[in-house]
Amino acid sequence: MRSQSLASLIEMAAPAGGVFSAAQAGDVGISRKQLRDAERTGVLRRLHPSVFWVGSGAVPRRGRIRAAVLAVGHGAVPSHESSLFLHGVRHVEFAVAVSAAPAAQHILDGVRVHRVRDLLPEHVVVVDGIATTTVERALVDLAGVVSRVRLEWLLDHLTVTTRRTSIGRIARVVRQINRRGRRRIGDLTGLLDARAPTEGRHRSLLERTADELLASSGLPSPEAEYPLPELIVGTGSRREFVDRAWPDIKLILEIDGRSWHAREQDMARDRRRDRQAAAVGWQTLRVLDEEVRDIADEVVADLLAAYAERATLLRPAS
Repeated sequence: MRSQSLASLIEMAAPAGGVFSAAQAGDVGISRKQLRDAERTGVLRRLHPSVFWVGSGAVPRRGRIRAAVLAVGHGAVPSHESSLFLHGVRHVEFAVAVSAAPAAQHILDGVRVHRVRDLLPEHVVVVDGIATTTVERALVDLAGVVSRVRLEWLLDHLTVTTRRTSIGRIARVVRQINRRGRRRIGDLTGLLDARAPTEGRHRSLLERTADELLASSGLPSPEAEYPLPELIVGTGSRREFVDRAWPDIKLILEIDGRSWHAREQDMARDRRRDRQAAAVGWQTLRVLDEEVRDIADEVVADLLAAYAERATLLRPAS
C-alpha cells in the first residue's frame, strides 16, 4: 500500500478509533487487494469479515464495539454490557453486544448479537460520537442476560448509588417493550415492585396528581371516567370506563398505578380494551404512576404530541 493511500486510510479511520470497513476504504480509493496486501504485511488487522483496524497491540474495547457494529450492519447499535461501558458504568463485566434488525448477521466471533424489533428511536443516544442504547434500555435488556442478584445490584447502582437514572425512566422502557414471553423480564418487574412506595398510591391521589399534571400542560380539560367506546360483552351490554378522555379528538389517557404483578396479570385485558377503542377510531395513551412521579415533563411531552397529532387528524380544517 502506498504511503499516500495509507495516510488517507488512517485519516478516514481516525474518528472511529482506527476501525473501518472495506466499503469505507473503497470510498477513499483503496481496493480490496490493497487491503489484503496491507493485512499480510501487518499494517492492518482484520477484526471481522470486511472490517479492519489500523493499530498495534490489543484492540481497545471501544474499537471492538465499533467493529461489531460495522460487521453486523442493519442499523446495529451497541447494547447490553457494551452500552453500559460506553456510558461509563463500571463494575459491569465487559462483553461486545449489539442489537440490530432481525435480518442482521448474527454469527460473529466474540460478538453477541441480539436481533430485535422493539428498539425505539428514543432508546438510542449518541455517546462520544457513537450511537448506543440508553442506560435504561441497556438495563432492561440485561434482565434477560444476567442473574437476578446481579440485576438487583445494577438497578440500585444506577438509581441510588450513582443516580444515573430513575425507576420512572426504567419503568417507561419496560412499558414500551414489555410483552408476554420476553425473557426473564419478570425478574426486573419484581425488583421494581419491591422498590415501590410501601404504602402504595391510593387511586384518588394518583388521579389528582395526574389532573394537576394535565392542568400544567395547557391542554383542554379532559372528561373523567369516560365510557370505554362501544363495549359489548356477550348478549348484554356492560359499561367500562377509561380514566380521562378527549372525545372531540378520540384520545384516551389511562393512568396505571398497579403493581407490575397486577399489570402482567391484566395485560390481556388492557390490550383488549385498547383494541376495543381502536376499532372505533380512538387512540389510547397509557402512562405509569412511576412516570408521572419521576419524569412528569416527558409525560407532558407525550400528551402534547398525541393531542396535536389527533387534533390534526380529526379536526376539520378551518
